[in-house]
Amino acid sequence: MMLPSVISEGMAPNIMVTIQSVQTPMMLDSGAEVSVLPLTLFQSLHPSIQLPSSTREVRTFGNSTVTLMGPSI
Repeated sequence: MMLPSVISEGMAPNIMVTIQSVQTPMMLDSGAEVSVLPLTLFQSLHPSIQLPSSTREVRTFGNSTVTLMGPSI
């Protein structure tokens, strides 16, 4: 059994994942309520899909604020 290699960037447990033949580091959070994909990666995977203009600000575990684009849940 092969385990994904862990990329050490601070304390976040990042792993390399492959999505449609594109490798990218992702933060592993098995308890997350949502999954977030970087906009540039989404656009490279689905260039013909136009995201809704709706946004939502969320607070991260580290007490920062980020703006997410796309459909609301």
